[in-house]
Parts: sequence; structure tokens; C-alpha cells
Amino acid sequence: MRLFSLLHRSLLLPAILLSGTAVAQSDYGAPYAFKTVSGLPALGSIDGAATSAHFNRAAAVAVDSHGNTFVADTGNNTIRKISTNGTVSTFAGVAGIAGSVDGTGTAVATAARFFSPGGLAIDRSTDTLYVADTGNHTIRRITSDGSVTTLAGAAGTIGFANGTGSNARFDLPYGLTVDASHNVYVTDTGNNIVRMVTPAGVVSTVAGVGMIPSTGSTDATAPTPASTCPTAQSWTAQETSMSPTRAITRSGR
Repeated sequence: MRLFSLLHRSLLLPAILLSGTAVAQSDYGAPYAFKTVSGLPALGSIDGAATSAHFNRAAAVAVDSHGNTFVADTGNNTIRKISTNGTVSTFAGVAGIAGSVDGTGTAVATAARFFSPGGLAIDRSTDTLYVADTGNHTIRRITSDGSVTTLAGAAGTIGFANGTGSNARFDLPYGLTVDASHNVYVTDTGNNIVRMVTPAGVVSTVAGVGMIPSTGSTDATAPTPASTCPTAQSWTAQETSMSPTRAITRSGR
């Protein structure tokens, strides 16, 4: 039930909309200009030209170093790709089939399985794609050669535990970002905390107390050293139930 609620707080539009520019707008007196990059106002899973493609509750996008756009197609349990010429394809997973299966090479599209993937981030130095596999409570990694692996968490197992790989636990991980040292930061939504996952799959808590009873809105110094984010200046986490956007700086505040 909480997964259903979370996903319906996400972007529910079946079409993919992008701003006309890639940087924050400086003149807020003028409105942003948006255009439809791909998809139609109808649910489905259809690959092909941008004008005929269909998505189902697309929740997140990320762009690689070549300009290709990847989409967390949450309702279809797939990761979609929009190439630079606008062609839409299913990059990983099978539409309508939920699960947690890793895959390698050219077989990834048919072999891999996801369950309501909600967040995406790309390490553009390597074009490695990270997926918050929200329904599976795991963080997945797709390398540039098309291999899908589970970086952290255990599929179908909810919890709160730091550790390495499958020993770590998440509860509805959602938002992702990657720093210059290739660490992945995760908004662990069900646990009300921000986590960090190293390239080796080591999970630690960056900010917050953890577990459902520890809700609230309190600013403080993060429990982990500043060295956990050696190059990032700051990042933000959106608090969906309490409305404000919080910032965590490099110093852990």
C-alpha cells in the first residue's frame, strides 16, 4: 500500500517532458518553455518513433554523455531509452513483468527484471546507469556494455541496515544522484533517510536516523564524516510528506 502511495506521488504523465534548456532558469519572470520529447497522453508500452511511443507512469529521466535519455518506466517495470534521433526502445526489463533478475550483454533487455523502478542517475564519466528499483528495495547498476547487476539490497526484503551488497537493506529507495567519486546517494523513502552506496556496494547512512518512527524535520550535522562525499559541494533531498527541500553540504550539514 505504501508503494502504491509513493508511486502516485511521482510524475504520472505518460509522456516525457523536458525543459528547453539544461540549466536552471535565472529569470523567473519568464516561464519555462517545455516540449514533448516522446510519448502520447495514453498509457502503454510501445517502442518506435517519439510521436507514437507509449509509457506507463514514467517517473525519472537521466541523460548520458552521448545525449541519449533513459527513462524509469515505472508502471511497465522497464527502463526505456530515447536515442538522440528520438527513437524509443526498451533498454532493460520486459513490460508488464515484475521481478528481480540480473542480465548481461545483449540479452539484458529480455533477461533483466525490475519492479516499479522509480529513480535513475547516470555516472557520465563511464555512462553507468543506476536504478532505484523501488518495488524490490534495491539499487541496480547497468554498465555501458548492458550488464545489469544488483549493487545493494536484497530483492523483496524491506529493512534498514548498512553493509555491503545484499547485506544492506532499504525501504522504497527512490531518488538517486552520483558524485564525482562515483558514489551513489539514495533517498531511502520508507526509512526517512539519505544513504550512500560506494562503487563496491558499501552502504552507509549520510543523514537521518532511520526507520519509520523517526519522522520529523530537524536540521543537524550528518552522522558520517565529510569525507563520505569528497568532491560534491551539496545535494538536495525533497521531503514529500513535509514539503520543504533540504540541502546537505559537503561538510555534512
